[in-house]
Amino acid sequence: MRFELESRGLILRALSEDYAPNVCDFYKRNYDYLSKWEPNLNDKFLSLEAMEMFMKADMKNMLLGNSVRYWFSFKNSPERIIGGVNFQDIKRGAFKSCQIGYKIDENFSGLGLTKEAAHCAISSMFTDEKLHRVEALIAVDNLPSVRLVEKLGFTKEGVSREFALINGDWKDCFQYSLLEGELKGLSQQM
Repeated sequence: MRFELESRGLILRALSEDYAPNVCDFYKRNYDYLSKWEPNLNDKFLSLEAMEMFMKADMKNMLLGNSVRYWFSFKNSPERIIGGVNFQDIKRGAFKSCQIGYKIDENFSGLGLTKEAAHCAISSMFTDEKLHRVEALIAVDNLPSVRLVEKLGFTKEGVSREFALINGDWKDCFQYSLLEGELKGLSQQM
């Protein structure tokens, strides 16, 4: 898997635990905004020690080919993380699929940056990793996320009932998928 990707204005990087302070800063700036949809976001998670362990586990899983998490920044300020795109449960063989997740700094929400980052990362998963299918499971009340996947060309397949425990409540999630060759949105501009 590639450790670094670039889009028109963004740099996406799989980061080592050395960047734990940068990631903690991102989460602290956006705690209230992200906690609506992030299942495991809490104060304990935001400690430097916990974040270093989280990022070490991320890197280990990436090296094993099980998942990858790209933190993205503007090219002109790479130390300030403004979002992330991750792929987990990567399957090879007959399945060639994974699940996508993403997040953006509240101050940059609605500007198309998550779409740009997700488009770049999904393209890499199809091209470099030879995957065939990317799935997205989105809480039914997360309308910005629903709009994003629809703009990228994902197809709604149904609802997974009480799929994720978020803030103590079991949330129904829409299930979306994108097949190789269906990615829309930025290909004409990139």
